[in-house]
Amino acid sequence: MKNISIVEIDSLETLPLRSKILRDNQPLESCHFPFDSHRDSIHLGALYNEKIVGIISLFSIDEMDNISTYKKRIRGLAIDHDFQNRGLGSLLLSNALERINKIENSYFWCNARIKACSFYENHGFRRSSEEFLIEGIGPHVQMALNCRKNL
Repeated sequence: MKNISIVEIDSLETLPLRSKILRDNQPLESCHFPFDSHRDSIHLGALYNEKIVGIISLFSIDEMDNISTYKKRIRGLAIDHDFQNRGLGSLLLSNALERINKIENSYFWCNARIKACSFYENHGFRRSSEEFLIEGIGPHVQMALNCRKNL
């Protein structure tokens, strides 16, 4: 996509799009994720004319087991309405996966909204759970992508 740059951003810079796109305009303070400020967390922003129009976050720690050396959780992939369906989500996801795999071979996972499953499947992710409901957000399924070369 022309005139788009992908850069690391602070977790606080993700909040406006998380609120607008993922949380139905909930207050910004309710859009924080656990581990947003952890030293191993990565937040990427897609910039268009210096404005953040897309975001994605990656976490090395997950809520289930508290430490995961090779597992990376993808959360909060969101694209501003005016930039959706133009390949920006694919650009952000691919950039995030490449950045991590330059450092280590990883196993990626996410809780995907049902309507986003085909997007993740197009990037090699596979469903790894039955459908479940996240209260106030909607139906999801866990999806995973194994990039570990030694398996």
